[in-house]
Amino acid sequence: MGRIGGALTDQALFAGSSFILNVLLARWMLPEQYGAFVVAYAWFLLPQNLYDALLIEPMSVYGAGQYSSRFQRYLGLLYRGHVALSIAALLALGAGALLAARLDSGLMGGALAGAALAAPLLLTRWLTRQPFYVLALPHRAAFGGLIYLFLAVLATLILFQSGVLTPFNALMAQGLASVGAAAVLTTFLIKPQFRAPAVADDLTAAVVTRHHWAYGKWAAAERLLAWFPANIYYLALPLLVGLDATAALRAMLNLIMPVLMTVGAINGLMLPLFVRTLTDHGQAALDRLLLSMLKWALLAAVAWSLVITFFGRYVINWLYNGQYDAYVTPLMMFVMGLVPVVAAFNRIVDTALRAMGGIRRAFFSRLLPTMLTMTAGLGLVAAWGIIGAHISSVLTGVVTVVILIRFFRLQKREQESV
Repeated sequence: MGRIGGALTDQALFAGSSFILNVLLARWMLPEQYGAFVVAYAWFLLPQNLYDALLIEPMSVYGAGQYSSRFQRYLGLLYRGHVALSIAALLALGAGALLAARLDSGLMGGALAGAALAAPLLLTRWLTRQPFYVLALPHRAAFGGLIYLFLAVLATLILFQSGVLTPFNALMAQGLASVGAAAVLTTFLIKPQFRAPAVADDLTAAVVTRHHWAYGKWAAAERLLAWFPANIYYLALPLLVGLDATAALRAMLNLIMPVLMTVGAINGLMLPLFVRTLTDHGQAALDRLLLSMLKWALLAAVAWSLVITFFGRYVINWLYNGQYDAYVTPLMMFVMGLVPVVAAFNRIVDTALRAMGGIRRAFFSRLLPTMLTMTAGLGLVAAWGIIGAHISSVLTGVVTVVILIRFFRLQKREQESV
């Protein structure tokens, strides 16, 4: 419980900073500007998900197991991997910025240029948080979250007061805040070892790359599929309705992001915890731990959903000074309130499946929901706009629940037969 408390504290800062910044941007920017920021950040999340799958998630497995006795040296190699993956993200987003400026508009091109330049800096948030979860010291990650929150909010406030708050500047401010916090954590707490030991061993960049690719290739494919349902509506709404509709959708979803990101923080702690529990105590112990996590996560998600259903429209009015009231209805708040419930269930069961070695099944669990999103989901958005996006998120989430339960049982049966 102490470790979970540390993870919750860290995630409160991580999710809180994202929530505060998005509220400030939605309140201080014109809807079209905030919509461009949301679209650019959604595109940034594509390489971020691949980065997480290839670098960060395998760290939870190998850092807690095979390389636990040489963790600092292992981290030094991962920092080098960060540089390579960051450059790839910068080039990909930069190409998108050039294309958008040429075919779309200067507003969208500038936002994507900010995402491209900020990507190597923003990714350091994930690089310098996960080591503390591997070491079961998540409260130390909270220190970096506090630094980031202070720097990012201060920079955003300065930009607003100076009259130069644009999507490009907002993304760059968040990137600089990220690298500032990461520098403090790296120098004083993480202290990765960059020099090779005097005596050669099997811990080399080639070996680590091979191990991470063996695990991460399926995780990357699964994250790619997961990215579509989570972000496609931000990208589709500007084409079907307008950038202001994308801004309104994100402004509403800001209310449920704290729950989703809290579950994400617990997942960062749960993956190595599930791996250790399964290794040391067996499948029955993992089942008990999984049920306990589900109980508490679903209890919190349902409570938050009730708050959104009954009070969401008043909160949105107050947060954004009435700027998005025209989009809010009681039915929309009810449907949106269901999203964190199914999402919390899915993320926790998915983590248990990965801990059991079911990374391939985790990938296949995303196939049908992604196809539904790209077909029926986009059809709902085209027909009903923002509420169609909420309905699609709930329906695909329920489908994912059914698939994950089935795959978990199959994986468990295979584990018991070995």
